Amino acid sequence: MPILRLARTAALSTALSAFAALPGHAGGLADMLAILPATVPVTDGAMVDYLDLTAFDFTDAADLRRASAGQSPLIEALRYAGFDIAAVEAAAGLPWSAFTAIVTYGEPPGRGFLYGVEPEALAASEVAERLTDSGFQLEQRAAGPVYWLLEDGRMDFAAHDPENPFIGGLPISSRVLLLDDAIANVRFWAMVDTLDAVATGALPNFAARADVAALAEALEAQGQVTQALITATQEDPPNPLSSIVGAADPLAAARQAQGMLAALVTPPPYSLMAIAEVAAEPRPLAVIALTYRNADQADEAAAVLDEMFATHTRLSDGAPMSQPMTEGWSVGVVEAGGLHVAMLTAPSPLVEDRAYPLFGYLRQLLIVNDLPVIWTHP
Repeated sequence: MPILRLARTAALSTALSAFAALPGHAGGLADMLAILPATVPVTDGAMVDYLDLTAFDFTDAADLRRASAGQSPLIEALRYAGFDIAAVEAAAGLPWSAFTAIVTYGEPPGRGFLYGVEPEALAASEVAERLTDSGFQLEQRAAGPVYWLLEDGRMDFAAHDPENPFIGGLPISSRVLLLDDAIANVRFWAMVDTLDAVATGALPNFAARADVAALAEALEAQGQVTQALITATQEDPPNPLSSIVGAADPLAAARQAQGMLAALVTPPPYSLMAIAEVAAEPRPLAVIALTYRNADQADEAAAVLDEMFATHTRLSDGAPMSQPMTEGWSVGVVEAGGLHVAMLTAPSPLVEDRAYPLFGYLRQLLIVNDLPVIWTHP
């Protein structure tokens, strides 16, 4: 398949003009990341997950398959209610249309959730009343009111309410911080205090990190970011000995696995990686982006991403990594915020008149250890 190699440019929009990328919007990726603390974990498997709720119809089966909703209580409540949006609205005291985005961050048990919310809708909502009726107590913070249920780490099964995204089916300690344009749902007071400090400017925010800002700028230059996963995962490659389980000839299987691993190319060490989906016409674009301070390293990384999908097979099943990318991809480097972002961009192919969930495919490659990018060590 033809591969478009791009020179370093201010943005990839010229090369992608055929896809007519759409503009971003308030409450999008950068805005939501600015609510998080700069110290949010993104190494050793930790990730920040973003989902733009305005880009999906959650009563549509195809959109549900395409959306990487993770395990957020809001989506779990909707699933429990059989995608009866009215039931979730009644439990939460807020119209579904008021929710604009979800960010999942942190690691269990300290995983946190942010819901972007239209400010006018939040101001006129009955969230406070619903929380109070459900047994939440009120405590004030500088950034806004906090409604809390149970002491840190405590559980009370009598309080469960699976259709309420702020309680859920596992009624463990919950703190709901109401901000001007977002709702934070976390488990511990320390997480509330950190978010409060970020909101009041006492602590730096995640979006203020140079590498995060560069990623967000490079992605949003292409249009509305509908989904994104941000990580600096540094893991070791799979152990070749793991391939001998169930093999008729264990040593041969281990040698074959070792040979496959040795043949893989990896990019130079990067600061941060994003896998994202960007809204575009006629179909969404899937993106892998890596941040660098050094321009030459970014050029090398773009070439490696190109080679990786052109030549590599998946370790899990031996199929080509590029298998779903029927319309090819482009690689290039974007200069953003004084950094250099190496990017691979691919249009989602059509399958039965629907956009194939290419972002989900790339995300799965990462999760099952099939994406050699994650083995890059500094």
